[in-house]
Amino acid sequence: MSCGDYDAKALRREAEHKGLFVANYLKQWINIKKVFPLHLYKEETKDKGPVVKGMTEMLEVLGLAKVTSPSSSFETALNTASCVVKLMEDEFAFNASHMTRLDYSSSNEAA
Repeated sequence: MSCGDYDAKALRREAEHKGLFVANYLKQWINIKKVFPLHLYKEETKDKGPVVKGMTEMLEVLGLAKVTSPSSSFETALNTASCVVKLMEDEFAFNASHMTRLDYSSSNEAA
């Protein structure tokens, strides 16, 4: 689960640059921004589907307070987890169709 695709793409670039193996489970994730069910919370977005600008909007729509931390990575992880838990409490079901997958060069693929 992530709030964006940047980290996964950075991992791919680094692994390919250094010739590192990346396990398959690290090559796929759910970008919560792409699947966020905004239409469930804002009537005016019924026809627009899951489109949010980012973490701040998700937290606001869900009525959650933003967690702040000296580490932005830790802060992002906590805020993402808060959104995921709230969505699940509101009976939104994440599933395999929500997955994003990055292909890696063949030298980094599992055998």
